[in-house]
Amino acid sequence: MPPSTNVACTMTAVTFDTHAFIKKLTAVGLSEPQAETITMLVQESRATDLTNIVTKPDLQAALAETKVDLLKVILGAIAINSGIVVGTMFGLAKLLGH
Repeated sequence: MPPSTNVACTMTAVTFDTHAFIKKLTAVGLSEPQAETITMLVQESRATDLTNIVTKPDLQAALAETKVDLLKVILGAIAINSGIVVGTMFGLAKLLGH
């Protein structure tokens, strides 16, 4: 099931001062290469495309559909099994002359 299309998804561009971030990290004792790596990872995580995230309503709708499909399968299996039992009973009754 595709993600919900009726959910408004707005993204606001927020600036990320990498220089200030690196300065803060080095000020608490990280080396510059460590601070740069962390900064790069934070930048990459902020650039992640979140437009295809599945929402709770999406999951609830998919679960409801799955429950309906499962119920159809179960009821179909019960109907088939009932038909087999009734057919077997009629077949035995005919064999036994009743």
